[in-house]
Amino acid sequence: MTRRPKVQDADEVRRWFDAGWTYDQMVNEYRIKYGIETSISMWSHWRARHNIPVRRRRADDMIPWRVLPRHTGLTPSRNLATISCLRAGVPVRPERRDVALRWEEWLKENNLVVHYDRDTPEGWWYVPREPTDDDIIRRPATTE
Repeated sequence: MTRRPKVQDADEVRRWFDAGWTYDQMVNEYRIKYGIETSISMWSHWRARHNIPVRRRRADDMIPWRVLPRHTGLTPSRNLATISCLRAGVPVRPERRDVALRWEEWLKENNLVVHYDRDTPEGWWYVPREPTDDDIIRRPATTE
């Protein structure tokens, strides 16, 4: 039994990637336009199989440090990247948005900011807010 591919029009999908569509947008469009259920992972795999580069949005506004790879998947890094997207109007999955906004509120309620020190095993630190802190991060004196 031959399995029919879910992607109906590869050129259309390439245009979506070129236009910066999110995986969520692609999932929703396929459900509406073709009545086909797809998943974020399906689109991610399709992108990789067709050598379409991964789009990475830099979050320099909220992550002004050169973060070591071992620190990038940690809660502060993920939440700061999500908050950066939200502030820029970039679509974010609702569950990621909710987690990041609760975390941001927790920082504010506890009068804390995020500090990054790449020379420590932990990397990320919550430190008391100082009068010079203008956001939820402790901005470095110079960009690392």
